[in-house]
Amino acid sequence: MHFSIPFVGASGATISVINDCGFTVWPGISGSPVLNITGFELAQGKTQILRTPEIWQGQIWGRTGCAYNRSGHLSCKTGDCGSGDVECNGRSATPPFTLAEFKATRFKDYYYDVSLTNGYNLQMTMEATGGSVNSILSCMKTGCVDDLSKRCPMELMLEGGGGCQSACQVFDKPEYCCGSLPCKPTLYSRLFNSACPRSYSAGFFYTSYWCDSANYTVRFCPPADTFSTIKVGRQVNYYDQLVSIRGNFTLGFFDSDGSYLGIWYTGDAKARKVWVANPNKPIISTSAGIIALSIDPNTRNLIITTGGRTLMNITDVQAGPYPNVTATLEDTGNFRLINEIDKKVLWQSFDHPTNVLLPGMKLGFNKTTGQNWTLTSRLSKEIPGTGAFTLSMEPDDYNGVQALVIRRRGQPYWRSGYLFHQISFEDVFALYHPGRQPYYTLTSVNNADSRGWYLSYESSYLEFPMWILTPEGRITDDDSSVFWTPEFCYGYNSSNGCVESSLPYCRRETDNFDEKYGEFDPGMTSATDSNSSLSISDCFNKCWNDCGCVGFKSHTIDGTGCDFWRGSNSYLVYPNGSSESNSGSKYVINSLNLISSGIGKKTKRNMKWIYTSIGVAIPSVFLCLVLLWYTKKRKQTQEENQRRKRDEYFLELTASESFKDVQQLEGNARNGKDLLLFSFASIMAATSDFSIENKLGQGGFGPVYKVYAMEGTFSMKSDIFSFGVLILEIISGRRNSSFVHSDRTYNLIGYAWELWQQGNALQLEDPTLGSTCDVQQLLRTVHVALLCVQESAMDRPTTSDMISMLLNDTTSLPAPKRPAFFNGTLESNSTPEHSEPDHYSVNNMTITVMEGRK
Repeated sequence: MHFSIPFVGASGATISVINDCGFTVWPGISGSPVLNITGFELAQGKTQILRTPEIWQGQIWGRTGCAYNRSGHLSCKTGDCGSGDVECNGRSATPPFTLAEFKATRFKDYYYDVSLTNGYNLQMTMEATGGSVNSILSCMKTGCVDDLSKRCPMELMLEGGGGCQSACQVFDKPEYCCGSLPCKPTLYSRLFNSACPRSYSAGFFYTSYWCDSANYTVRFCPPADTFSTIKVGRQVNYYDQLVSIRGNFTLGFFDSDGSYLGIWYTGDAKARKVWVANPNKPIISTSAGIIALSIDPNTRNLIITTGGRTLMNITDVQAGPYPNVTATLEDTGNFRLINEIDKKVLWQSFDHPTNVLLPGMKLGFNKTTGQNWTLTSRLSKEIPGTGAFTLSMEPDDYNGVQALVIRRRGQPYWRSGYLFHQISFEDVFALYHPGRQPYYTLTSVNNADSRGWYLSYESSYLEFPMWILTPEGRITDDDSSVFWTPEFCYGYNSSNGCVESSLPYCRRETDNFDEKYGEFDPGMTSATDSNSSLSISDCFNKCWNDCGCVGFKSHTIDGTGCDFWRGSNSYLVYPNGSSESNSGSKYVINSLNLISSGIGKKTKRNMKWIYTSIGVAIPSVFLCLVLLWYTKKRKQTQEENQRRKRDEYFLELTASESFKDVQQLEGNARNGKDLLLFSFASIMAATSDFSIENKLGQGGFGPVYKVYAMEGTFSMKSDIFSFGVLILEIISGRRNSSFVHSDRTYNLIGYAWELWQQGNALQLEDPTLGSTCDVQQLLRTVHVALLCVQESAMDRPTTSDMISMLLNDTTSLPAPKRPAFFNGTLESNSTPEHSEPDHYSVNNMTITVMEGRK
């Protein structure tokens, strides 16, 4: 590993070694070329100055617990170099030890860092001063300020204490000793990295720093707030950061050009900002110098400067005369400005939340100070400017009970409902999962008559607990795929917490927008509003209130502005909803209130089409009236002609003198050729087109319902009857039409009825079901089936009642009555008479076999 240190002039750099420990430290030095000083004794509070050559590669570490024996041999408990003397003479140390490494080459490559790969024995930092910053990781302070000996696992603890060994030294395995092969983080390296994120640990990203033309300070046992606190005279530039003492949170500048100052969880791979100092005032890049955060030496306020010029104030407080003011990033994520004289908090970021609520923050109102703790959504995911929504804790209008309230542009948009048992709200379901540890423990304080009210929470379940108010007006937490509130509130459904509001006249209570991927028909009308202050919620609101709008999306990739589509909903969706469209996702109306020509045609902007339609409709109506008169006149003429022809046919029926009586054929069958013949037209006239009134007989006409076959009438609940038969067939595994009982002559319905009367309904069960059938469920199903086949249609249940009986086991059932028919095959001993008629002609006929519908 190589870490650089820049050097001043031909003689290199100056390194100041400072001992802030409460005991003596013996620094050791090795490198090439070997310096004149390779080790020395450094008492508490003392400083030693070293000079390096222009090209030098070396290491500095601290030896502890050193002592001379009787023979004058020096040995140390940790970091011993084995020389037996205060000078190491170019020798390296024996682990464990905290190591500062430097390297400077003839190519002006300067590197420096603090490494824990050899274990730990002392807190150590390294800071560049007086150098020029030209890129990220330039001139940053690095090192380890946490006492790892107090957090060291027992298996790595140095015997007798005083140090923490590396896993490679203890276990000597490839997964712990990276060597020339890349290695992954282990449990032990993660512990080192979490405690000292500014130091290098095996398996993590190799971080090196550089700083042109600088001098350096190596400090043993630095203050715990070294990386977390700004003091007067010190600054955090664009390339530097503050890290809380235990490394939970990081404060620094972000965005491509450092436009914003914010705070985020150090370990969050997404680097989601939990607080932004200047959401509505991005820092304008300038060539005047490096952007930096510092404390104004005159007003003691936090300011952002560049090249010595103040760009903006972060705070506006009255610190009093000559106070000792510091700004500290705490492990809770709170950034505080404190007067160290009386420890008074002058300002804190928790009192000025943006779009994220952290554990320990408050939502509510303080009557004493007038402080209103409210979240404000971002303009978009990419832009931290003020969005359309706020989240606050407010008393209910009627009973004064506090609830979470989301407002859109100041108007109530969503309410959480009441808080139950400090765990969950009425309309928020993701705070607690039954059978699992609660995500959050809520604290609600209500002193409405005096101090005010607020809500706060704690969480030990999530890795990065946070409540986020999204640009869409939704609430989510660390798991950004789970939302506690609906995507949009349409005003017609309050069951999910949405506040009811009047609908546009062209929208229905079933209308909503779905996010989809794809493209609209190129022929559809589209419009763009490039206003950079519009968020996605503004796009929704505009489209929802425009009757012709069927889709929308953000105009820019940073989530601002709007694109709209109007006309018919001809949206092409890609398979599986994947983002195969280069234009990204769109919100598309999901509505039945659409026709091929579009929706909302009766808006004012379409009145010209209405006038055009009226102009076309008037002559069309006149033409239709003329056609109607002509059609009626023609029909009357046709009816007159038909009446005349019918009279002629009746005349035909009575005019012939041929045989009209079959009795006249007796004795001379040959005279049958003289039977009177009638035309089909005359028969139609005589029977009034075969009307029912003139019908003498009728054959079969399709299927006949069983109840019709029995009584000659068709019941209004025949389908209920058929369903009951179907249930019995399913249970028994036998068809009603083909059921034959060896001892009885009744059908399946009668068989089921008799078993029910005898209390043996279980015998109806299909034997193939075995033990898989629930007895109570079987009896209830047979009961419902017998109710469906009762003889009287009035006794049979309706469809809805029947479904309720089957699905609701608690519903009581009435006793079934006799089925619609309860008969078997009738036997007859009579012998039909048989006669041999005279055959004057031979007629072959077929007969339809009548069978009840199944």
